[in-house]
Amino acid sequence: MGSSILVVDDSKLARLMVTNLIVERWPQAQIEEAESADEAFLSIEKNIPDHVIIDHNMPGMDGLDLARQLRDVAPQASLTLLTANIQVSIREQAEALGCRFIAKPVNEEKISDLLAELGD
Repeated sequence: MGSSILVVDDSKLARLMVTNLIVERWPQAQIEEAESADEAFLSIEKNIPDHVIIDHNMPGMDGLDLARQLRDVAPQASLTLLTANIQVSIREQAEALGCRFIAKPVNEEKISDLLAELGD
């Protein structure tokens, strides 16, 4: 599958971990990275990804706000919120936006389950 994935997280280590886990399972995926909502929008201007994995807690615009705006700019992209904040209200807001929800810490099983849902 030649899916394109945008990983948005202010932590370089977190982006690297998620990217490496995806590449192990889905080596043919085209992966872009962004460390902020602003960078995510710049990336999306060039290429709208099939899937966007978004960290919730980022400086500036948080992941839920980014997801809301992405629904307007890239309505066909599937969204996944990735966060250590597992409050019910965060999960409910993600679900209301049609976002999948993955609790940090990220591991191989969580990414494998996500990729299986995405149709690898």
